[in-house]
Amino acid sequence: MHYIRYFFGLIVIFYLFVSPLSYALTESGTIIKNQVGATYKDSNNITRSTASNIVETFVQPVVSVTVSADQTKFVAPSGTVRFNHIITNTGNDEDSFTLSTSLSSTAMTSIAIYPDENNDGIEDESLGIISSIGPLAPGESYHVVLLGAISPSASNGDTGTVSFTATSQSFANNATTVLSGGASSAINTDTVTVTNLPIIEMTKSMNQNEGASPSGPYVVTLSYSNVGLTDMSLTQTNGIMLSDELPVGMRFNGNVTWSLSSGIIGDISSGSVSEGDSDLSFTSCIAGAPSCLSQDKVSFTLDGLSSNQRATISFEVMIDSGLVASRLTNQVTFGYDEDNDGIVGASEQHKYKTNTVPFTITPLHAVVANTGGCGANDTACNATDNINYELMTVANAAQGSRVSFTSYIWNLGNDEDTFNLELLPSSTFPAGTSFMIYAGNGVVPLLDNDGDSKVDTGVIPAAGSTCPSYLITAAGSQCGAKVIVTATLPPGSFGGGPYFVALQATSSSDTSQSDTVGNQLTTIAQSTVDITINYPSETSSTTQNNCDNVNDGCGYGAGVEGAAVVTNTANPSTSTTFTIFITNTSTVADTYVLDFSNVIPFSSKVLTSGFTVVYTDTNGTPITNIPLLLPDESIEIRALVSIDQTVGISTENLYFKVSSPSTGAEDTVFTAVSVELINIVGPGGGGDQCLVIGTPNQSGVTQPGRATIYKHIIDNNTAETYTGVSFSLLDSEPGFTSMIYLDSNGNGEFDGNDTKIDSTVDFAPLTEVTIFLKVTVDSNVPLNTVNNSSISATVSCGDILMVDSTTVANISMRIIKEQAKDAGCDGIVDAGSAYSLNSFSVAPGECILYRLTAENIAIEDAHEVVLTDATPAFTTFKVVGGIPNIDKGSINIISDGSTGAIIGNVGTVAPGERAVMEFAIRVDD
Repeated sequence: MHYIRYFFGLIVIFYLFVSPLSYALTESGTIIKNQVGATYKDSNNITRSTASNIVETFVQPVVSVTVSADQTKFVAPSGTVRFNHIITNTGNDEDSFTLSTSLSSTAMTSIAIYPDENNDGIEDESLGIISSIGPLAPGESYHVVLLGAISPSASNGDTGTVSFTATSQSFANNATTVLSGGASSAINTDTVTVTNLPIIEMTKSMNQNEGASPSGPYVVTLSYSNVGLTDMSLTQTNGIMLSDELPVGMRFNGNVTWSLSSGIIGDISSGSVSEGDSDLSFTSCIAGAPSCLSQDKVSFTLDGLSSNQRATISFEVMIDSGLVASRLTNQVTFGYDEDNDGIVGASEQHKYKTNTVPFTITPLHAVVANTGGCGANDTACNATDNINYELMTVANAAQGSRVSFTSYIWNLGNDEDTFNLELLPSSTFPAGTSFMIYAGNGVVPLLDNDGDSKVDTGVIPAAGSTCPSYLITAAGSQCGAKVIVTATLPPGSFGGGPYFVALQATSSSDTSQSDTVGNQLTTIAQSTVDITINYPSETSSTTQNNCDNVNDGCGYGAGVEGAAVVTNTANPSTSTTFTIFITNTSTVADTYVLDFSNVIPFSSKVLTSGFTVVYTDTNGTPITNIPLLLPDESIEIRALVSIDQTVGISTENLYFKVSSPSTGAEDTVFTAVSVELINIVGPGGGGDQCLVIGTPNQSGVTQPGRATIYKHIIDNNTAETYTGVSFSLLDSEPGFTSMIYLDSNGNGEFDGNDTKIDSTVDFAPLTEVTIFLKVTVDSNVPLNTVNNSSISATVSCGDILMVDSTTVANISMRIIKEQAKDAGCDGIVDAGSAYSLNSFSVAPGECILYRLTAENIAIEDAHEVVLTDATPAFTTFKVVGGIPNIDKGSINIISDGSTGAIIGNVGTVAPGERAVMEFAIRVDD
């Protein structure tokens, strides 16, 4: 069967509608995913970011149905009567419907239900009588005709009714929940009155019911006949009056033709025609005129018909350009000379309506991915320029830093769409680079909303539609999503370039439609460090007149110097001390190890016999490395050089070296010790770092000697079983140990009951498997080290790849996201529900409560902590009963029914302290 789907809420009252192809009620099985992001500054003033676990909620099926519309008609004895009805599935899941009728009088002897699949208002007898329809998709409609037989013995003035009922089979067979405000069955009541006067029956049809925007011409045909027992007066020219107000987007194109049973009267261009006693006149009002501001309207006044006489009127229409994918529907209103007194009286005009005729605007999908060309605050963006705004270039970035690229994904189609985002494998970035795709705020990771294991934009309305506040509106009224691609560079790579990675956006509705935008890093600036004697090195943000030039005798700049910058004098059996400064001259924080030698090329810890070197802090405590230094920060240390009694008069060259194990930055300063023989005064002497995966790439922060957990949900959305899937695990940096665990008890949380995966895993059809990645960091791993843990597996339907990025820092915020059901949307957790990480089902119109907990699990304060979350697709904020709230800090203003971001400014969080934010969302209905 061919079903006609259009938006149910606009069908029952007027005779003119434009309805979107998309369906407003959130469909059954939709997975609402949500994840919170957080930013904070650690005790070294370094900005960090992390993300919570993902929580999922499943939209449960609800049923509802409408039938339109009640009708009243005159009928003739021994005649037939037609009632046109439309059944619409207003639930959120596929459903079938049982159809039934009931007669209430003897005026009608029988009633039968026929399909009207070509929407011409006439029963499709060849398809036979039906008693059920379906399945219908959510929002889908089906047209039927009730064909009734009138009793030959019916008398003038007799009346009767027929009740027409459509009942949800999902409700009848499975007791599926009924939509709040909806109904599991719907009834129309049609009424007949027997008369021996004229009866005009009229239907409307189009030669095609689907086309592009723009397109045409299309032919509209109005068929009418006198099915009554009495001839109408042909001496009057207003026996029948009708009016067709075309939908917005459909235009009158003339070429009016009138034909009677006896033949075609002819084409009408002058507005009227007469042929014997047959007369017709028409007027057209084109949109923009005072009486028809937005819609074309065609009105006809014409003679009546003899009993059993038939006639048609046809004219052409065109479809406008720039229409969104939608369904244009309308009916003709008409009236006739019911009392056969020669005129259509005021009470007889516009009394009846024809069947409803839909016309579908064909969906066209298109996408542009570019850099936007936007002004301040994302204004005046260009959504169509794919030449001048095709590449975003960052001039340079430091080793181990995170580089951000901003892109815009524009929907240029005429239908709402979701665009999958994918970084193409042709990337030329250094091996070990970790990529993430974030929402426009750069904090919340984008998720997979359409269940294909690729992150996506979520739904973006069609071009020309009103854009939600969380999307960008271009100068040309297109809607777009701002996305941030981040590349965390490996600490050991520098120079080279340019480095390039392409972000591809692909329509979920039409995968042949895709576009890419380039992201380019010109080069990676090599990290640098300066080791100097007696004074710290001057930097771009500090002033040090004693050490800002290679001639200052401090070892300023890159070594090794050609001569010792400082020479200390010492005696055998004594020691001498060098005052050393280490300055981070890079733009990223770094840690360093210390070394020394007496030869160049440098060979670690090579000294002449009788010499020893020990590095200490300013308190004399021995050290071997330098803790984290921020950009332009310096630290003062000592190098204690001891000379034993066996050393004679000599000069020992000493090269003090500092190097970063993470970035490779290094510097060496040339010094020397001159050993002299002097008199001893007094005894003893003296001296001086096809399975669907929800968020495959995640990131976290932890401390040396600790572990962090990443949760991955792998869905098998197919009907196939995949057995013996073996996972491979690889860490990019030494000092990290990663292990995979299975959520053995299915509680969605990592605990002692979960088992380590040492063998293969099986994936049953239509199930999900939750795994946890535990990354343990050795206690000696330098701060600021970034490790990429890659989990991979190959199955017959394709490869699985998940990359979790762990940053080692001296501070760590743990973010936990939980959810609970609030069916009544009163801001209170339902009885039997509780905040947890687990999934559950909700119906459209119900609410979900989210609780975000940010805990400082480190030993130092976290500063400027900000929690950022947003409404998932298919939801809006619910403000009720003290929700949203935060127990520390403040929340941005949230309006009930709005969409977008919710931001909690927490401030400082002490070690062991928690901050909790709660908010609610309502599932669209």
